Amino acid sequence: MIARLRVWLHWRRTQRELQEEMATHRSLREADTGPLTRREWGNEWAMRQDASGVWLWPWVSALGSGLRLGARRLRRSPGFTLAAMATLALGIGATTALFSVVSAVMLRPLPYPDAGRMVEAQLEYTSHVVQPFVTGPQFVYLRDHARSLAAVGAYRGTGTLPLSQSGGIDWLDGLYVTDGFFRSLGTTPALGRNVDRPRTMVISHDVWERDFGGSSDALGRVVKLGNRQITVVGVMPAGFDFQHRGIGVYASLPLDGGGLGDTGTNTQVVGRLRPDATLAQASQEARLLSQQMKRAGLMPMASMAAITLDGFQAVEAHTVSQRLWFLFAFAALLLLIAVGNVAALVLARALARREEVALRRALGAARGQLFTQFLTEGIALATGGALAGLGLAELAIRATADRMPAWGVALDGRVLAFVLGITFVASVGFGLAALRQSEVRLMPGRFQPRSKLRDGLLVGQVALALLLLWGAGLLAKSLWRLEQQPLGFDPNGATVMQTVLPTQGPPAGWQQFVEGVTAKLRAIPGVTAVASMSLLPLEGQGNIPGEPASAPELGRSVEYRWATPGSFAALGMPLEAGRDFNTGDTAASARVVVVSENLARRWFAHGGVPAAALGGQVRMGVIGQKVFASGMDGPRTIVGVVGDVKVETLDQPARLTVYVPAAQETNNAAWWVVRGVASGAQLRAAVGAVNGSARVTGVAPYTDVIAQSLEPPRVAAQLTGVFAALALLLSAIGLYGLLAYRVTERTQEIGIRMALGAERGNIVRQITAYGTGLALAGIAAGGLATLALGRLVGSLLFGVTSGDVLTLASAAGCMLAVALVASAVPALRAAGTDVVRALRAP
Repeated sequence: MIARLRVWLHWRRTQRELQEEMATHRSLREADTGPLTRREWGNEWAMRQDASGVWLWPWVSALGSGLRLGARRLRRSPGFTLAAMATLALGIGATTALFSVVSAVMLRPLPYPDAGRMVEAQLEYTSHVVQPFVTGPQFVYLRDHARSLAAVGAYRGTGTLPLSQSGGIDWLDGLYVTDGFFRSLGTTPALGRNVDRPRTMVISHDVWERDFGGSSDALGRVVKLGNRQITVVGVMPAGFDFQHRGIGVYASLPLDGGGLGDTGTNTQVVGRLRPDATLAQASQEARLLSQQMKRAGLMPMASMAAITLDGFQAVEAHTVSQRLWFLFAFAALLLLIAVGNVAALVLARALARREEVALRRALGAARGQLFTQFLTEGIALATGGALAGLGLAELAIRATADRMPAWGVALDGRVLAFVLGITFVASVGFGLAALRQSEVRLMPGRFQPRSKLRDGLLVGQVALALLLLWGAGLLAKSLWRLEQQPLGFDPNGATVMQTVLPTQGPPAGWQQFVEGVTAKLRAIPGVTAVASMSLLPLEGQGNIPGEPASAPELGRSVEYRWATPGSFAALGMPLEAGRDFNTGDTAASARVVVVSENLARRWFAHGGVPAAALGGQVRMGVIGQKVFASGMDGPRTIVGVVGDVKVETLDQPARLTVYVPAAQETNNAAWWVVRGVASGAQLRAAVGAVNGSARVTGVAPYTDVIAQSLEPPRVAAQLTGVFAALALLLSAIGLYGLLAYRVTERTQEIGIRMALGAERGNIVRQITAYGTGLALAGIAAGGLATLALGRLVGSLLFGVTSGDVLTLASAAGCMLAVALVASAVPALRAAGTDVVRALRAP
């Protein structure tokens, strides 16, 4: 074994020494017998092969020789080689790039010990909608009663919070967590301890070095995080970052306040299975505990069905997994088309070598030897295409790195194994196809080639291309429908930004800040309108329980916003009835609200005019006798009705929304919309002039916010469109190549028919009909496939169904038109055949 490895490592030197030894041996023989003829000396190449078989395994020697021979053959046909490798590179590159993302998001193990035993809780509703958020009391019940879980922890996002010390302020993204959070992840702080009591926090290693100088004195230090004094009790290991979120602080999560944050569905739960428990057992136990929660009143809404447990990685990847698998499937279809196209080229080339193969078989060549030769050519071809495809995939990953979250997408070992598998399968397939096509049956006076395999490959290509065209058409139509959705407001000419104060002070200070910033922004030349809200449309959701005071049974979750006077006009939201907020709506005045049109119609007008809601009253934070947020449950009088707006995403219907005057609320964060001409520097300067410690983020044209919300469906539509265009091109090339080869193969037959009186039009019609017939067969097969795949595609669509006849008909028409053009070119060339030259052809 060691000797053979040594030969591998020093192959060229070994061959050179062998050649020198053979030359010495020949010179010694010639010294005794005189010059040797080639017959007397023997086949020198066979001698070297026999020697290599002693040094190496015979199959390795044969494979190496075959690869060298295959490479020489491919170099002699540069057009065929480049076309085949380029086609494979396109298919492998697209599929590899998508598989890299799939591997990073769904297949790569999470960076936690024994991550496969981590679970996440989800709340299932009667509508079969599942969300990974539960209430605080539901988490507590699960933590105290679940016997199949070794650890259970809860976490909530804190948003961006200021960490205040004597050295200044550092704005950090954080999580509120319970003591079971880190135990569920299977990790512990590198320094200090867990968040085991209220008002404690663990900081990331980066924050420890940046804000605390990497000193052990940081442990036990009391700092200010937002409005709370909090003690640093631990430091996480270097490189730890929960789910690539850039978390800087992990603060203790209080669950005894009884406020909206606890009783609303705002808590996420992560757990770890006991060694003797399975996921199925844990999920079944969670469903049983859900029934107990209902009896205990911990399922406050009738629509809540059960708590379920699923794999942590599967839940975290769910938001992107469906669209990602869909895109990967499209890339795989493109790869199949590319492989089919190259296979057709290989078959055509093998058909041209049938005389050579027949002669070699007649001289005694074994079938295995021939397959080895074709296999090595396939390996060389597929390897070249795979290497080029890896290069294209790497370029695609780098080009789109800024459009993907920090998933760590890269060409890792799993991706390389995937490409190696594709290369192996393609190599074997090319070898078998070439061998089968090159074998012939001797007929009286001629060879009888087989062409059914090539026809079948072409029909399959057309069917797959139709699937891609159909899917791309559906996604494009869905994106167009999304873009045409009425927003309910006018984003054109408006700029948005968010401001956050380091602390939440008294109401008077908050109102002074809002009024001061509003005045400064209005003073900027070119600004025509300024408004502020707790949340702007398409910038997030803020849902709380609510009900009409006169009919509690209609209560449900509603969106809750505070707004400054003139906000609706600044946003371009139509006032349907009543009035807007004004300066008279203060903290000391009567509590009033403006509601959305859909809420007015559903709760008060019952399908009639929205004005019927004026004078009605609503209560927030309450459903029936259940108070979710104390202090908010008093009745509020409706003074106005505004149009409905999209809240979080364009593919969801407008939600029931309640707006309250900004003067009757207090907060430390606000969103602003500024209409007119103003730069980001001017906006920041205006905020800084009122409060220099305020943080300004999210400055962007409102139209960019809309575009960002459309980014996932737009990327999907663009990628599938590119895949479909490539598939159409490859199918057209395949059809053209097949017919062109048949025309070349039948040149003499065509010449004879024309000499006997066949009209050129008949020749054109016959060849075009042959190509069109294959295309129609592929279209029929693809059409049947769309019926089977419709349900898988339907969940990704908006405003269009997978059974949209117009889209399928358009895709079929496009495919047929391309097939006609691809068939007509070789048909016209056949019609122009020189009869005399064709008859003289051998």
